[in-house]
Order: sequence, then structure tokens, then C-alpha cells
Amino acid sequence: MSIAAEQLVDLALEEQFQARRSRQADQGKVARRSKGLTATKERASVAAITLDVLAHHQSGDRVPFIFKLNKTWLSRGPEEQLARNRAVGDRVRDLEEAGWLLCNRSFRFNNCYMTRLQAGPRLIEASEAVGLQLNDIGYESALPIIELKGPKIGARRETLPLPKSARVDAYLRQLAELQAHLNSAKLTEAGSGNFRIHTSCRVVSRSFLDGSLERGGRLNGSAFWLCLPKEQRRANLRISGEPIAEVDIRAAVPAIAYAYVGQSPDGDPYALPQAPDIPRDAVKKVMMQMFWSEISSRSRLPDEARLMIPDAYTAKHVYSRIRERNAPIASLLGRSDPLGAKLMWFESEIIMEATLRCYTAGIHALPLHDALLVPASAAEHAKEILQAAFVDRMRKTPEVTIERF
Repeated sequence: MSIAAEQLVDLALEEQFQARRSRQADQGKVARRSKGLTATKERASVAAITLDVLAHHQSGDRVPFIFKLNKTWLSRGPEEQLARNRAVGDRVRDLEEAGWLLCNRSFRFNNCYMTRLQAGPRLIEASEAVGLQLNDIGYESALPIIELKGPKIGARRETLPLPKSARVDAYLRQLAELQAHLNSAKLTEAGSGNFRIHTSCRVVSRSFLDGSLERGGRLNGSAFWLCLPKEQRRANLRISGEPIAEVDIRAAVPAIAYAYVGQSPDGDPYALPQAPDIPRDAVKKVMMQMFWSEISSRSRLPDEARLMIPDAYTAKHVYSRIRERNAPIASLLGRSDPLGAKLMWFESEIIMEATLRCYTAGIHALPLHDALLVPASAAEHAKEILQAAFVDRMRKTPEVTIERF
């Protein structure tokens, strides 16, 4: 961005904060300025919104600038290109109240209600005041980042300062290497009806939890495949010109838990032979609860699981059946110091390593939590790579499955 563009963003950032402060004051609240990484993200959001809207205005682009604000999704253009930013809805509201944006929240596109954004009078006035022209608006490529979150308090986790250490430097180098591979991957979409995949949105980040660089660490960010509906991903995504295959660690978290205590699962950890009428999906949800939270006599089953489980089974019965079925890891389930974030870290390390090994082997792969997305013809090779990465980390061989689409 030029100096004029930077000045415009500074003005927008300040005036949207003033609008937020005024609104919250009316509600008896005190608005606080963002700090650290949160402030960096807020500035990036404001810059992207204001400068993109202004570029549309100055170029006379007939393509509408569209946001899909429900469920934190952000989309642009006539091809329903998707990205993600949890703060976009709030920033749009602030900028609208400050006169920087005109918002039409009843805009119809592909039979869906969208929010169409146009330059407001204050944005036009401010851009003229700083002498901003269309060629001042450049493209800013987002860099991969690492977030360190604190313990969960209620539904939120505080973002902590990232320490300076050799481990952080190593994580950043690894993430930069992965990002370079992802940027070079041959990704296209087949196209189906009105849905399109914006395959150029590939930026990833890692988020560690509980103030530790050995908890959490799962990949996230605006990379399109991380938040793409499963059905659309399987039907429309092409890697190296081929339909995709998902190479998946079966029951990944329990498998890692078993390996953590030096054992391997005997069959499917989510199958309960002593209670065959409890669906596998329900058992999976309850086990995740048991890995991530303390279980006591007052604990209740997750709502989604409760709806799937016959009423004859109380929460106590279900927890007991799961512990009986998974006796070798029973001590890891429902602990007062939950192990979920630690197991997630092992999972993230395995997937990171396997993805990088795939690129070394000439396979364009996309990491997806406990799986790899690869060209269908490379699935067997990717399976071997994923198994090897698991063995190197956990010293046990997992069951890895392949689904081709």
C-alpha cells in the first residue's frame, strides 16, 4: 500500500473505533482498543474492507462487492469466493455507522441474501482528502502466523504474547515452508451449479493452546479447504487436475491416546459391542468431551450425542461403557487436567510432517486436521507417508483409510 492508502486506513481504523465506543457507551459498556495480534488483525480487516470497496468505486467495477456475514463467512464476487474472518461483521457495522460504508443487507445473489458493500460518503471524502488513487491500492499477501492462546475461560481464550525462542523460530520456518508449498500447489475446481471455490485463498496459521507450544497447534486460517463444506470439497476440488482422495487416520485422537500409553486400539474405539444401539457418531462426540473436559457425577452428555443415544442410557452409563471399551486409556478420559489439547498437538505435528513429506515426494497435498487431501492417484503413497509420520512421532502404526471421490 502507498502512504496515502496507509493514511486512509489509519483514519478508517480510528473512526470505526469511535463509532464502536459511542454504540457501546449507549449500552453502558466501555470500548477498549485492541492490542497486539488482535490489533494487527483488526487493522488488516479494516484495510481489506475499505480499500477493496474503494477500488470497486474508483474503477467503476460492475461486479458487486458482497459479504456473507452469517456464521462468520466472508465472500466476494459473482463466484461465491469464500474466506473467513470472525471480526468482519463487527468491523462492517462500525464502518457503516461511521459513514465509510453503505450496506445493503437484502441483496439477493444466487437465491441467497448477501450484504452488498459500497463506498459511503465518508470513505469517498477521506480518500480525496489524502489524494488516494486506484494505483495506490496494492495487494497485501498475508503471512503465516502462530497464535498462542491462554486457558479457556468461559467460551473465550486470551491471545498471549508469543515468546522468542528457538522452538518458535522452528515452527515459523516450518510454517513458511508449508505455505510456500501450498502456494505452488496445482489446485483447481470443477464447478457445480452456482458454487465456486476460490482456490487462491491458501494462507494457513497455527494456534497453540493453554499458553503452551505443546498443546493445540492445529492448522487454521483462511485457507479455503479448511472451511469448505465437505460435499463441495469432495465434488469440486481438483488437485493436480485429478479428483481428490482423503487419506485419514482412523479414530485419530483415540489412536494417538492409545499410542501415548504405548498401545494400539483393538478395533474401532468408537464401537461399543456392549451397547450396539449407541451410534458410533454419538460415541465419538462423547469421547471428545471426555478428552477435553473433566467428567464428574454431574456431567451431562453433549446435546448432539444425547439426541442420538437411546433414553435408556444415562450419561453415567455411557461414560462407563466407553471406559470399559477403552480400558487401556480409561485413565486419560474425563481427567481433571484434560488431555485433549496435548493429543491435538501430537495430531497437528503428525499432519504437518506428513504434508511436508508429501511435497518432498512430489505429491501436492492439503492438510485437513487428521487427514490429507491428495490427488486420487497418489492416495496409496500418501497413506504410507502418513503412517510413517505417525510411527516416527508415536512409535505405533495407525490404521489409515482412503476415500476417493
